[in-house]
Amino acid sequence: MSGLPSLSCLSLALTLSSIACRPHGFASQAWIPPQNPGLLNTLPPNQELKKARPVDPGHWNGPEEIAIDASGRVYAGSLDGSIHRTSATGAMELFAKLPGQVLGLDFDLFQNLYACVDGSGLWRVNPQGKAEQLFSSFQGQKFGLLDDVKVARSGLVYISEATSKYAMGQYLLDILEGVERGRVFQFNPGSGEIKLLLDRLGFANGLSLADDDSYLLVTETSRYRIRKFQLTGPDAGKDSIFMDNLPGFPDGLSRENNGHTWVAMISLRSPLLDTLHPKPFFKDLLAGLPEQIMPKARSYGLVAAFDQTGRWLQGLHDPEGQSLPGITSVEERADQLWFGSLHGNAIFTMPSPLK
Repeated sequence: MSGLPSLSCLSLALTLSSIACRPHGFASQAWIPPQNPGLLNTLPPNQELKKARPVDPGHWNGPEEIAIDASGRVYAGSLDGSIHRTSATGAMELFAKLPGQVLGLDFDLFQNLYACVDGSGLWRVNPQGKAEQLFSSFQGQKFGLLDDVKVARSGLVYISEATSKYAMGQYLLDILEGVERGRVFQFNPGSGEIKLLLDRLGFANGLSLADDDSYLLVTETSRYRIRKFQLTGPDAGKDSIFMDNLPGFPDGLSRENNGHTWVAMISLRSPLLDTLHPKPFFKDLLAGLPEQIMPKARSYGLVAAFDQTGRWLQGLHDPEGQSLPGITSVEERADQLWFGSLHGNAIFTMPSPLK
């Protein structure tokens, strides 16, 4: 076998290839993650998500976010920019078409649908399906990845920018790089003013408003935590860590309902990633590998509910990741849960265990 290169030569070749193929401008930072608490100590596994049933399987295309209007119709966006909804008969129908992948969705009190569109900013769609672009930049700089949107009863709109550097197709690079580029903004539709509320967040993702709109929660996906920003009261303008050291990557949040909020976790934490985070050199090498041989996240389905103090109330699992893996959004309405997935071809629903 003398004609084969030695293992050390192959390792060197792989290292040099990874360095050469590393994305331009990629420079990871060291971060020491807290020790993973695991599921047994936080959210013991079960098979509850297997009760969820698909709606129009095969007809959705990456329904990352779910929104529900005043009539109970369920809306979800897609990779190609279309927004579909369930009709009065239960069938799916096209509601609007936007110029890019649709991510965060939420309704205001007048049933206008706000939508985050990858590469195209924030849009508003009226009840007849007519769309208008509201903005795509802040202080002269184009937004990176606008991820989620929530509308307060006052009409003020809150938007998360997961990363100011990368687009949706490169979100894994932002998580691997470990630089806190996430931000949260407040938008006033009446005046057109955009105000920065929070910055230097670790992949700012899902948003949730309190029942009384007194505070805002935002998931920091790459930091395994949820941050709280006080909107009213004597502590208005202050932020704090609300929940820390989660066992998975937190994604979408539902609006607080009867004192509880649901969080979707797109995947469990990766032991490999936690090991690599303190070692920028190895993360830089990993970023240069072809996508086909990059380590893949474990296929797992998980959503969980917590109360106003951050105490876990309920966890719903699909441990094998066969029925409902990679959940990115969860919404609760009329004792029913609805789920979206970034890579799914259906939205799912099941009765809520919390009444």
